[in-house]
Amino acid sequence: MPSLLELWLRQQGVDQVLRETPASAELKMYAPEASAGAGPTVIEILSHGSATGFAAISNGDADVAMSSRQVRSAEVEQLAHLGSLNDARHEVVLALDGVAVIVHPENSLTQLSISQLRAVFAGDFKQWSRLGSVRGAINVYARDDNPGTFEVFKNLVLGSAKLTASTTRFESNQELARQVAGDTQGIGFTGLAYTDSAKTLAVSGGGEAVAPTRLSIATEDYPLSRRLYLYLPEPDNQVVQSLVSTALSDSGQAVVAVQQFIALDLFTTAMEVPVDAPDEYRQLTAASQRLSLNFRFMARALLLIGV
Repeated sequence: MPSLLELWLRQQGVDQVLRETPASAELKMYAPEASAGAGPTVIEILSHGSATGFAAISNGDADVAMSSRQVRSAEVEQLAHLGSLNDARHEVVLALDGVAVIVHPENSLTQLSISQLRAVFAGDFKQWSRLGSVRGAINVYARDDNPGTFEVFKNLVLGSAKLTASTTRFESNQELARQVAGDTQGIGFTGLAYTDSAKTLAVSGGGEAVAPTRLSIATEDYPLSRRLYLYLPEPDNQVVQSLVSTALSDSGQAVVAVQQFIALDLFTTAMEVPVDAPDEYRQLTAASQRLSLNFRFMARALLLIGV
């Protein structure tokens, strides 16, 4: 967001953008010589977690809420005075991301299933030997309760299980990744853009394990894929709409990609044909390119009862 905001300010005619960090996970951006009508001269960014964003727009303390998870149904009800936050006018998908499971770079593991991850983070598996490794006790690292990163992991992995009491918690993705990268017995999860030098694992949701890559996240085939959102309490606010337009433009999405998130633009890649694919399928796809988009259809059963 700081990079997108700087792009937007410069598009408004601001030549100089300064940054200050008054506290951890907080940033102040301002244009000391902004011309009249150039938009806000001071922008405050507070990144203490998705839940705090919804609280801020509810109280009128923020113009936009950033969230790495979709608004909950309970929050939609609580914030009904702002409109229907899950409506397209209020909810903007900014980019795609994946919650990456990370271990020390020297860890021999390459993949884990959802059920194995649940057992590790719930404390049912306390030794690496349960996963085929000989690294001794498992040290678990996780985000704190506020970020959408934890909410996504909780919904997709933990379910009704709770984190083991021995878990070390972090407010920052970056600090968590640094700790795991320096701990030969560590395991944690973080946004894909923040994995640093830690090793990422492929994840199986029941079938073949999928690694978090640009393509697998764009198609949302990676089991821990997620969307990154902006929530607008006043969708007709012209200043906010100007920012959103910049963020979703080609130049804005280029900034998203530079920051190691997955932009919304479509792309093609070489077709990877499964080794057990029929010959007819191979012939049909021989000269094909894979588009970074999946169509998913919901099957419904119709029951007819004769009288």
